[in-house]
Amino acid sequence: MRPDLTPTSCLPFEPESARSLKWLPWAVRYKLDEAGLRLTLGQWQKLPFLSRAELVRRLPEQDFALEARKAGAKTSDECRLKQRQIDVSAAAVVLDCTSTEALAWLNHASGFSRYAMEKLTSLVQPQYSAQKRL
Repeated sequence: MRPDLTPTSCLPFEPESARSLKWLPWAVRYKLDEAGLRLTLGQWQKLPFLSRAELVRRLPEQDFALEARKAGAKTSDECRLKQRQIDVSAAAVVLDCTSTEALAWLNHASGFSRYAMEKLTSLVQPQYSAQKRL
């Protein structure tokens, strides 16, 4: 995974239901979180396909929040994006590299790349933690 991802497309490792825009892709969830907005799955699925695709493609600085509000998104303090600590060892597993290389990746990662890494490491973290205890 590249460290300079922009939230303007679906990621290849997302479920097919997100890539087909049936579910909210990570790019849209990231931009909603960054703007402190919440859009329910029901609201998302009621949008015409082209409106969903436009929300995926639109950059945050291109009035994403305005368009999301038009789509029904509401302000939510719970959704405000919080940068979390990412376990370097788990990131190394996801990236299939050394911990040193993973740390360098994390130090240069865009906000969206870090967001995707948080999601991915949460999937491998339980497996990695169990292996560490053995």
